[in-house]
Amino acid sequence: MSTTSNPFFDLISENNIIDIGPHTLKNGDKVEYYFNTKKIYSNPTTLDYIGKIMSNTVKTYTEDDDIDYNHIIGVPYGALPLATLISQNLKKPLLFTRKEPKSYGTQKLIEGNYEIGDSIILVEDVITSGSSIIETIKKLENNGLIVSLVVVLFNRQTGGLLDVEEQCKVPVIEIYNIDKISKYLKNNNYINEFDYGKIISSIAIEKKNHMNNLQIRKQTLDNEEKRLESIKNYDYIMNNPLEKLLMGLVVKKQSALCLSLDVDKWEVGKKILNLCGEYIVMVKLHVDLFTDIINIDLFIKEIRELGRKHQFLIMEDIKLADVDKITHKKINNSFFKYHTWANYLTIHGLTSKSVVDSLTCEKLVNKESCTCKNYEDDDNYNCRTNHYMDDNIFYNKLSLVTDMNQKDSFINDDYREQCRNLLKQNDEINCVISQDGNKITNKVKLTPGVCIDNVDGSRNYRDIKTAIEDDGNHIIIVGSGILQYYENQEEEDTKKSKDTKDNNILFMEYVQKYAGYSYYSFKSKYNDLIIKLKDYDNTDRALKDLYKIDYIETKIIIKETKLELKEKQLNITEKKLNDNIEEFKEDKENMYKNQFYTLISMIAVTFYFNYNSVIQYLL
Repeated sequence: MSTTSNPFFDLISENNIIDIGPHTLKNGDKVEYYFNTKKIYSNPTTLDYIGKIMSNTVKTYTEDDDIDYNHIIGVPYGALPLATLISQNLKKPLLFTRKEPKSYGTQKLIEGNYEIGDSIILVEDVITSGSSIIETIKKLENNGLIVSLVVVLFNRQTGGLLDVEEQCKVPVIEIYNIDKISKYLKNNNYINEFDYGKIISSIAIEKKNHMNNLQIRKQTLDNEEKRLESIKNYDYIMNNPLEKLLMGLVVKKQSALCLSLDVDKWEVGKKILNLCGEYIVMVKLHVDLFTDIINIDLFIKEIRELGRKHQFLIMEDIKLADVDKITHKKINNSFFKYHTWANYLTIHGLTSKSVVDSLTCEKLVNKESCTCKNYEDDDNYNCRTNHYMDDNIFYNKLSLVTDMNQKDSFINDDYREQCRNLLKQNDEINCVISQDGNKITNKVKLTPGVCIDNVDGSRNYRDIKTAIEDDGNHIIIVGSGILQYYENQEEEDTKKSKDTKDNNILFMEYVQKYAGYSYYSFKSKYNDLIIKLKDYDNTDRALKDLYKIDYIETKIIIKETKLELKEKQLNITEKKLNDNIEEFKEDKENMYKNQFYTLISMIAVTFYFNYNSVIQYLL
C-alpha cells in the first residue's frame, strides 16, 4: 500500500468520480473507464479543494514563467465551474464563451468586457484528443484574444495534450493524469488488479486510436493540400474560355466523349449527330471526306445548328503540317472556310513552331516591327495578332497531335518529346491529341485509340479507365468503336429499314456506354476539377456566345427566307391560275349548256310556228 496520501485521489474513490466499465466518449472511442467531472461539481468540498489546487498551479506557473494574462475562460461547457473558481481565487475577470452565438440577446460568441489583444488562460476539465481545446482557441483568436496558457484538470494521456501544444503553439499543463490516479487507487486497494488492468489496457488502446486518428487527419490534410494545389494547377483551363467551356460541358453532360465522325457523306453525319449529339461534348470530323457537300455555307449553317441544338464543340481534324503561309491560307481562304465554324483545328508538330509563331505574332503597324519575319517571302504579307482566329476566342484554336493510335508510323519517342517541348514553350496551344497524357502538363488532353471491345489489332487500343485514369487524359475520342453499329437507313427497303432500326438502337446503347464510362473515369481522376467547375455556372452563356448567329448563317437564313417567300408567291400564283382555270372550265360548261338550250328552244319555236306546214308536208 502507498504511504503517500492524496486527499483528492481519496475523494475520487469516495465519490465514484472514476467509473470503471465500458463507455463511449464524445469522439466516439470505446473506453473502459470514465472521468465524471459532474460529480466533482456536486460535492462542495471536492470542488473547493480542486479549485484551490488549480488556482495555485496557475499562479505558480505564470509567476515562474512570467506569463501575463487578463482573463480566465473555460472551454464550453464542462469546464465553466472550474474557470469560475479560478477566476474568483486569482481575482481575474471571467469571460464566457459559447459553442455558437445565440440567436437572441447580444448574439455574441464571447460574453464579458475585454479588448482586442487581451491575454487569457483557458481552462478544461478533461483532455482526450484535444479537439475541443483547439476549436475554442481558434474561436478566441478569431475574436482578437490571445491564449497564453491552457490548464487541464485531468489528462487521459492519449497524446491530445502534445497535439494542442504542437498545433496551437500554446503551453498546456495538467493537474492530474490517469497513470498517477490509477496507480494510487490500486496501491490503496480502491480498485483491484483486474480493474487496474482495464484502465492500463484502455490507455494503450486510446493512444493507438489517437495515433491512427492523427495519421488519418494528416492524410486528409495532405490530400486537401494536394487537392487545392491541383485546383490551382487548373488555371490553364479556368483562364481559357474555350477549354473552360469544354470542361464545363463534360460536367454538365456527364460525358467525356468526343465522337470521331469518320463517314463520307454529310447527310449521314447529320443523322448520326442528331441521334447521339446529347451524349457527346465534341465531334471530330474530316470535312473533306464529305462527298455530298456542294454549298459550304449551307454545311456551316447546319453543323453550327447541330452544335447549338445538342451543345457540343467542333474539331476539324485537318492535321495541318505545311509551311506557315500555306497554313494561314488553308485556314482563312480555302473552300471549307474553317475559320468560321471549327472550334479546334488539329496540327502536326512537323512545322508547328513556325506556324504557331506566325499565327500568334504581335500586331503590326508596319512589317519592320514583325518579330516572326513572315514578310520576307511575301511583300504583300500583313501580319496581325490572332488573325487565324478572327479575334474570336471560341474558334480555330490549334490542337497539337503528339501521337496517334496507328502502330506503323514514323512518330517515335523523339518526335513526341519535341512536341512536348513545343507545348511547354507555347501558351497558345491549350489542347492536345495524345496517348500518354501523363507526360503533358497544363493542357486539355484528348486521346484516340479507346474502345470497350477489342477491335482492329493494327492500332493501339486500350480501355476507358486506362486512357483516362492511368494515362492521364481528359476526353476520349471514339470513332469505329461506335460507328460500326450505325447503318444508313433506306426507307424504300422495308427489311433493311427494320434491321437498321435495330442496329441504331445498338448504336445508341454504345454511345451511352462510352459517355457513362468516360465520365465515371473522369470523375475518379479529376474530381477536384469537377468541384472547381461547379462554381463555373456560365456554360449556357458561353454556348450562347459561341453559337450566336453569324454573318454566314444570316446570309443563308435570308436566302432561305427569300426562297420561302418566292415559294409562297409561286404557290399563290399557282392557286390563282388553278382558280382561273376552274372558273374558265365552269364558264365553258355554262356556255355549252346555254348553246344547247338555245338550239333546243329554236327548234321548238320553229316547229311550233310551222306546225301546219310540217304536218301537210308529212301527209
